[in-house]
Formats: sequence, C-alpha cells, structure tokens
Amino acid sequence: MESKEEVEAKEQVETKEEEKVPEENKDNTTQAQKKKKKKKKPEQAPKDAEQPEEKAGEEEKTDFEKELNWCLNQLKLGLQRNAVTSDQVKQTTEVINILESKTAPIVKKRHLMRVVFGDYRKLMKQIK
Repeated sequence: MESKEEVEAKEQVETKEEEKVPEENKDNTTQAQKKKKKKKKPEQAPKDAEQPEEKAGEEEKTDFEKELNWCLNQLKLGLQRNAVTSDQVKQTTEVINILESKTAPIVKKRHLMRVVFGDYRKLMKQIK
C-alpha cells in the first residue's frame, strides 16, 4: 500500500498537470477570440444610400448630354457661316466626329469641348 505522502504527491502531480492544460486552452481561446474580434464583418450600407449615388450619376449623364448637344449645335452653326476657311471646316468636322463618336471616352470629349469653347458651361448660361 501507498503511504499518505505518496498519495498526496501523486495528487499534487495530477493537479499540476490538470492546471497546465487549462492554461494552454485559455491561451488558445483568447487567441481565437482575438482573431474573431479582428475578423468582424463590415457593416453593409442600407440600400437607400445607394440610390442617391445612382441619381447623381444619372444627373451628371443628362447634364453632360445637354452640354455635348450645345457644343455640337454651336459647331454646326459655325460651319453654316459664310466666312469659314477650309482649315476651319476640316478642324470643326474632326471635332464634331469625335464628339459624336460612341467609342470616344467622356473625358476626351469634355477636354475637347473645354479646348474649343473654354468655359462652355458659363457660355451656355450666358446665351440662355
């Protein structure tokens, strides 16, 4: 039979081993919890917030179309004048072709309109 001292020593060893396991588990759980905290999903914006952006995009598109049409009309009116040289006709038709092109990017069209008319938005307001 085992003496009291041997039994107590075994119990102490067992309790020490049991204590070690939970400490490791505690570290793992805290690390896992930290990871979970870092991986929070971003909150989704409500669908209503997307609609104003779409409306703003549509308004910009219609504004651009108005500005484009105004510039095209001004160029065509300029061609109808009597005192137009062949160089002016050539340059104007090139500009008209680019502005009417479906494949030309909007940025290029805006730049061309700015080069030809300067501040075309201000001119549009003055003429109206």
